[in-house]
Amino acid sequence: MTTKIPFQFAVLRYIHDSFTGEFLNVGVAFYCQNPAFFKVRLLQKYSRITNAFPLADGEFYRRYISSLQTKFDRVTEKVNSKQTTLEPWLPDRIEELLNQVLPPDDSSIQFGELQGGMTDDLEATYEGVYKRLVETHLPREENESRNEAEVWSVFSKLLREQNVTRHLRSTVIRTEKEDFEFEHAWKNGHWKALEPLSFDLVNPGTIRSKALRYFGQNVVLQGSREINMLYYLLGKPHRDDSAVLKAYAKAKDLLGTGEHAKKIQLIEENEAEDFAREIAPKIEADVSQEKKK
Repeated sequence: MTTKIPFQFAVLRYIHDSFTGEFLNVGVAFYCQNPAFFKVRLLQKYSRITNAFPLADGEFYRRYISSLQTKFDRVTEKVNSKQTTLEPWLPDRIEELLNQVLPPDDSSIQFGELQGGMTDDLEATYEGVYKRLVETHLPREENESRNEAEVWSVFSKLLREQNVTRHLRSTVIRTEKEDFEFEHAWKNGHWKALEPLSFDLVNPGTIRSKALRYFGQNVVLQGSREINMLYYLLGKPHRDDSAVLKAYAKAKDLLGTGEHAKKIQLIEENEAEDFAREIAPKIEADVSQEKKK
């Protein structure tokens, strides 16, 4: 007889107007105390939100959700490796973990009430809850593409195995024209950063537009003295579509070659394992030297 395991989950909601109470589900946090299992997945694509609420600031939402995802990923790593400050016991309720990153307040991003159940497969149930409460409401194009958090998960797993994700932190590179926030950076005199970038998109035009946007970032950062290397961790399109793959090839050429690519290095997913092994000792050395200054 299979033993059922109790689990808890909470749905993250985007509340556009607290007066009307209208909201959209934009994420799920899932938790089991024993065995230790904690995962949070947040929807970084904002088209559903801006379609429902035209006055919503999509770019602000994307930046904020990306920052939250990074913070929750750190809690996830601690819980799932049982290296939490709450040892020797993990909390009874999921709220204690959620409050470490997103305390209750009246902001537009809030977790709903606690829910739960029993299962014999935590991973499958977690995926099922997310798909039912979040993904089923997305347009087909969004369901068939990946976002930066999903691309980062491919690389971060390998970087965690090298024990260097603990050295990465967020920073803001300020320039005269624009400020850029990087969630996975380290420093040795100057900043270096890992920037996940998904081109696993359905529309070739969307790939071109995204590449042009990041090309503009390259142009501005080329003149900055604060950062001297930016690694784009690329998510390649999964669709076997000639137009999509052609757009991806052009995107790589735009970002990785020319005068404005001197501080840029492109890393594809099939290179992730080798890259993690190569970059790990460099990160360790840079952080060690920075601490001595």
